[in-house]
Amino acid sequence: MDSDTPSLDDSLDQAARFSEALPPLSDDLSGADLAPFRDRIDAIDHQLVQLLNERTAYAHVIGAIKHVIGMRAYVPTREAEVMENVIESNTGPFTDNAIRRIFEQIVEETRSLEQRTYEGHTE
Repeated sequence: MDSDTPSLDDSLDQAARFSEALPPLSDDLSGADLAPFRDRIDAIDHQLVQLLNERTAYAHVIGAIKHVIGMRAYVPTREAEVMENVIESNTGPFTDNAIRRIFEQIVEETRSLEQRTYEGHTE
């Protein structure tokens, strides 16, 4: 194993930062040991989709309010504030740049939906 590659123990310690109930591993590791970790990832992915949809629902309300009061969908100062907030809350293992890229995409998709809905823009 490459000296820069984290050991299994290092990886388990990192995962334990986020969950105290890690699935147990067998003494003789095999492909079967992957299943509970993949199941957990699938569950987290479902939660992420739900949270993204909830975030979009709130953004949709904001878009409606902006439309009523005559504001454009794109507000650069607010987007900068969102980036500051998410980067400030980042505790790793993602880098701040990775978090920025992920949220840039989330914000872009949300803004695009808002523009299509309230400003008549199409892709």
